[in-house]
Amino acid sequence: MVNRITPFKDFLRNSLWLLDYCLDYIYMFPFKFKGFKTPKRILIIELKFIGDMIVTTPTIKALKQKFPEAKIDILVPESMKDVLYGNPHLNEILQFDYNFKKWTRELRGKYDLAVILHNGTFRVSKMLFKARIPFRIGCTKVGLLENKGLFLHRKTLPTYKIKHKVDDNLDVVKTIGVYPNTKYLELYCDKKVESSMKKKLPKKYFVIHNTSRHAQNREWIPERFAETVDILNNEYKTEAIITGMKEDYENNQKIIDLCKTKIHNISGTTMKEFFAIVKNAEFVISIDTSTMHVAAGFNVPVVALFGAGTPRIWHPYSNNHRVVFKTEAHTSCMKSDCYLKGERFMECMKAIQVNDVLNAVRSLK
Repeated sequence: MVNRITPFKDFLRNSLWLLDYCLDYIYMFPFKFKGFKTPKRILIIELKFIGDMIVTTPTIKALKQKFPEAKIDILVPESMKDVLYGNPHLNEILQFDYNFKKWTRELRGKYDLAVILHNGTFRVSKMLFKARIPFRIGCTKVGLLENKGLFLHRKTLPTYKIKHKVDDNLDVVKTIGVYPNTKYLELYCDKKVESSMKKKLPKKYFVIHNTSRHAQNREWIPERFAETVDILNNEYKTEAIITGMKEDYENNQKIIDLCKTKIHNISGTTMKEFFAIVKNAEFVISIDTSTMHVAAGFNVPVVALFGAGTPRIWHPYSNNHRVVFKTEAHTSCMKSDCYLKGERFMECMKAIQVNDVLNAVRSLK
């Protein structure tokens, strides 16, 4: 069942983006003629979640390649500080506590260029304006009712074209003539943590992930995941690991109780431990959530299961991935809770069969 409402919502979202762009251009007209100078200190702002952080890495690298002498910092939520650990193109990872007054003072006089990625809220752009950062650019495509950011010298042109979030981010820096030489994701492991985790993990394993922090309607059927695990464990002579947050332990245990072969419940790890687990897996099977992006960041073969999400925007950005997305049943509604009732509840995920996932895994490199 295709959701007919979604194309209309996309059209409306993009139309509002166009309106926002025009109003901003009129309101901030004098700013648009300010000349751009080579920056010595650059601040990137990304205040979303793990997957959003990971898809910024090609943009970070493109900025460093264009301005090799510049020091680049990134402002992220406190809970996201370890996602970009070890990135060689970053000088410092700043932890944002949403105290806008404090950060207005902290940032003043320290940067030549500010780059706002997803999402460019009014409060963030106002903070950068009041911090007197001399040149500010942004921002990527955001939700229907989200503000697209004001007080910017350069702003991405509205487009009705559907793009991956990696390319959406790169559009921001293209406004100042920054183009990437490569567009792959980059993640890094803490070597000590990785060494410690290897001692605790099976020698050969694959990872499954079936929980989402933001949308329970993206989860796959536990009985089918368990059947998939048993077949793959026997076929590849492996053990399975199921990952998740601490609060996911009980839900993950339901899948384990249904399995007949070996599967480990490793829920509630630190970010660095989680990265080490995924990095050393044979392959990963994940619903539409951050785990698939972590796998892509380490170039680990990954199968991503999509229903309510949009794979054209959020598929794992690597050459070693497969997407399972049942076009005859998809909705791509982007809702956190399924709006369908009765037998049709979560029909997009129910449409994914065990053989769909098995065939996707077998076709990986």
